[in-house]
Amino acid sequence: MLVFLPSDLPQPIGKAKYGVAGNLQADKYEISLYYELGIGDAGFAANFTGQANAKYRPEELPNVKEVKLARGTNGFFRAVFCGGSCAPANLWWMDGGVLYQIQLKLSPTMSERDQENEIIAVANSAITAGPR
Repeated sequence: MLVFLPSDLPQPIGKAKYGVAGNLQADKYEISLYYELGIGDAGFAANFTGQANAKYRPEELPNVKEVKLARGTNGFFRAVFCGGSCAPANLWWMDGGVLYQIQLKLSPTMSERDQENEIIAVANSAITAGPR
């Protein structure tokens, strides 16, 4: 399975000090960035995952907007959502039967359009950088 990671990150996410790799298997990976460790979601900055043979397709997810990514790739965006706490902005896309996802902890006061532009730029940097 190919691993896609961005070559550029927006601020303040680019200031995250810790990277944690988890669920590293032949058919999936998860890499998370944190500002601080050991303080739960408060220290979270970003997450990058890939899952071969996922049980769902991104267009099946609720509350997503289809967006265009680099190399003609279709992505599916969901803005920051706040209820009891705030969920990060999300972007999913498929490549070669693998479902990729990026989560960014963006400010809930950032406009949805700005969130979309920010996460698309991160995804495009991962796609154009190519598999690692």
